Amino acid sequence: MHQNGWQYTNENIERLLMECHLAKKARRASGKHHLKGPLRRSDEDNLQFKVKLESLLTNLLERVDNL
Repeated sequence: MHQNGWQYTNENIERLLMECHLAKKARRASGKHHLKGPLRRSDEDNLQFKVKLESLLTNLLERVDNL
């Protein structure tokens, strides 16, 4: 699970890895050595992460209960 609440899945992992790779290449090509970090997390980011994490944990607990 990403810090902003979206999940890594078999369906999206290749695209996400490619985006990461392309972003890294762009950062290296820019010639800047004073790159800024990610944007500050918003309250909405925190809420979305909380909701997604709770949902994921609930689903996992339901699976365990059904075993």
